[in-house]
Amino acid sequence: MDKKTKEIYDAVDWLCQQLTVRPQQFHDLGEDVKLNPVDIEAILFVGGNPDCIVSNLGAYLGVVPTTTSSIVERLVQRKVLNRLRTDANRRIVILRLTEKGDAIYRSLMECRVESFAKSLDRLSSAERNLLSDLLDKLTTSAEPERQVRMA
Repeated sequence: MDKKTKEIYDAVDWLCQQLTVRPQQFHDLGEDVKLNPVDIEAILFVGGNPDCIVSNLGAYLGVVPTTTSSIVERLVQRKVLNRLRTDANRRIVILRLTEKGDAIYRSLMECRVESFAKSLDRLSSAERNLLSDLLDKLTTSAEPERQVRMA
């Protein structure tokens, strides 16, 4: 990896860390549900992908089906997620946030956006526009890869 690529990687890695909502931060928001980092990621995924199926969540988290089932069960027990079955195929389990889960999702997203906004405050308007254009170019060119990861 060349020096410039490493510098960009380090900067993006730092930004990703800033967007990570840690359990203590979530508790500090006044939420009463105990969540670990995997629970937080699961809630963020389901909130951003309504009516996804369990295997999509597992693929996103990079865990085996039994672990995914355990995560889902824990969040169902905490009344954060609902499991739904379709009439077309009873074997397929659809995940949807409950009202409580949706409130948690909104809190998590607000925390992430606020954190990112602080990072963007360092940029001028022109720099923000340039960054937006560059990120759009990167994510648009990666769209087929993003779809594969989600499936």
